[in-house]
Amino acid sequence: MIDLDAIEAMANAATKWPWVTSPMRNMDFVAHAREDIPALVAEVRKLKVQLDAAIEACCADHPKEIAAAEAEEREACARIAEDYAERASASIYNRDTLEPVIVAAEHIAAEIRAREKG
Repeated sequence: MIDLDAIEAMANAATKWPWVTSPMRNMDFVAHAREDIPALVAEVRKLKVQLDAAIEACCADHPKEIAAAEAEEREACARIAEDYAERASASIYNRDTLEPVIVAAEHIAAEIRAREKG
């Protein structure tokens, strides 16, 4: 079991670089780092596996909700691209300069819409 409170206390007690003052507090921090860092890395990896598994389980339990959220996200992206194309078209700036941006935005919106249809 990792003693997070002890690690945090040592980290807080250590002074900022350069270590000129309080050498004992800094030495404690350094002395424990060889054990603490690998333990913290292992714990983060373990928690990441658990989180990934929980996310996977949640997605598997709610496929319709996930699909609906993805569809909403695609729709929002299409609306943003269309809006951007409209604004660029109505811009007071040189249309020739903005033409590649307009075409790209329109293409993105059309591609998103096509994916929606299947």
